[in-house]
Amino acid sequence: MKIRTQMLLVSLAAIALVIGGLYIGADYYLLSGTEEIEQNSIIETDNQFLKLLEYDLHHLSVMTTDWGYWDDTYIFMDDLNQEYIDSNLVDSTFYGTGLNVILYFFPNGTYAYGKAYDLTEYTEVPVPASLLEDIQIRKLIGSGSVLRISTGLINTDEGPMAIAAVPILTSDEYGPMRGSLVMGYYLGDAHIQKLSEYMPSPVVIYSIDDPAAFAGLPQDTLKSYNDRVWIATEGTDTINSVFVIDDIFGEKAFYGRTSMDRDIYRLGLTAMYGFMLTVFVLLIIIYIVVQIILYRKVHRIERLTGDVTYIAEDENYSVRVFEEGKDELTHLSGSVNKLLRTIESTLTDLAASERSLRTSLDEKNVLLGEVHHRVKNNLQIIISMMGMQLFDVKDTAAQSIIRDAINRILSISMVHEQLYQDESVSTIRAQSHFEKLFATVMRNSPPEVKVEHTIDCGSCTMGLDQAVPLSLAIQELLTNSLKYAFTGRDEGNITFKMDCTGKETVVVLSDDGAGFPEDRDPFDRKSVGLSLVHDIVTKQLKGTVELTREGVGTTWIIRIPEGDTIKDDTESTDR
Repeated sequence: MKIRTQMLLVSLAAIALVIGGLYIGADYYLLSGTEEIEQNSIIETDNQFLKLLEYDLHHLSVMTTDWGYWDDTYIFMDDLNQEYIDSNLVDSTFYGTGLNVILYFFPNGTYAYGKAYDLTEYTEVPVPASLLEDIQIRKLIGSGSVLRISTGLINTDEGPMAIAAVPILTSDEYGPMRGSLVMGYYLGDAHIQKLSEYMPSPVVIYSIDDPAAFAGLPQDTLKSYNDRVWIATEGTDTINSVFVIDDIFGEKAFYGRTSMDRDIYRLGLTAMYGFMLTVFVLLIIIYIVVQIILYRKVHRIERLTGDVTYIAEDENYSVRVFEEGKDELTHLSGSVNKLLRTIESTLTDLAASERSLRTSLDEKNVLLGEVHHRVKNNLQIIISMMGMQLFDVKDTAAQSIIRDAINRILSISMVHEQLYQDESVSTIRAQSHFEKLFATVMRNSPPEVKVEHTIDCGSCTMGLDQAVPLSLAIQELLTNSLKYAFTGRDEGNITFKMDCTGKETVVVLSDDGAGFPEDRDPFDRKSVGLSLVHDIVTKQLKGTVELTREGVGTTWIIRIPEGDTIKDDTESTDR
């Protein structure tokens, strides 16, 4: 296939790929983002309504409490005197407070007295028997010795009602309780509309068993969120939300439904299509310009490409490419000819040198790997001999000292083992090394405590002169944490992190245990392990080690000066 044809197909494919990628990306990020924004917006609207309703109920609870904790009410429950009724339970009380019912119950829960009022007709009506029955059967009111204040919604035959129930006490809030006071008002359309005035969209309330709450919602777009909120979209025009409202008994009793215009989603569609159209026009213009330029240069490029291809396939570096013109392609042809002359004169010498270097490198790698292998085997023999010696030692302290020595030798052995096993025999990867070290130390730690650990060494690598002392130091600190940090606990956490990207290598080992004693010097010579850590870090690694007691647990920070033996291997291509 000719270059012109290839460039045409590649350009068209690139344009199609860019347009397709932009469409997928815009649909995924932009439209998904707008959908998430509008979903969060309508859920926030639902929450705003619930907060307004909660504030309304709180106001009702405060008013009911004022009446319930009142000497006049307390005396009324003793004799049900007419003077209290004539003074307080009048029509102006109901339409002035917006209440529909005021009910009084004796301590045993039986109905004592009450009034109901129709706020639309401004007249007294009978107290709904279903309301009394629901309050008594569901034990909303107190039971004599129990004082309980309840506020919330209740479902009645006449519709949802907001009620508050409080015990009847004196003005000083003393007893004994003489009954319960219940006040309430119907949560009708007018009241809901009043609450909705403070919201971006109105709310409609339905009973929990009313199918109208979900009527008209497309089922293919209906999504549930924890069985408390359902969201459905109607094309690009409307987004709907149905949310649960609990009653005073903590049970699902009502559905609230809100609807919002999908302005945000339509704006996202407009932005996406406008952006794609702009990009498409720009790509077409760029394509036309590039094709014109390529058409003028392609013949010479094809010829140069053919000459280079022939030389590469034939491996005859004595051939030279054709040079013509005075532009960059001419300079490129001259550079190619210079390169061919250089390749021709040095290729033989390079091949010989490469063979010699490969032979020498292989021999050194084999030798160095064998050294690490033999050192590791010798250390394993020492570990085995010390392990057998443990059987003859009866003293617990001596056994502990021998085990500590075994763990230290094992740390050194693991370094040589990994140097032998890795592709590079001079450096090891810190992540895999410390994962094995932690697993070995924790396997030999007391089994009473379950300790979780996380290790993050990034792409750090270590040379032998740094890996051995640092492994010994970390092994000592890890052993110290496992022995003392989690005493009396069933579980714990240890975190290890190495950062070698800056001017110094920073190693942090922390636990969430009991913490290091405040009155104790962490590097007291009486503590062999911590003294050993201090000497290793300061004398062998030429660094510093410090203990921090901030927050929970203990944190050790080791800082090693900048050097060549510990480095970030992120950009390495050797492995």
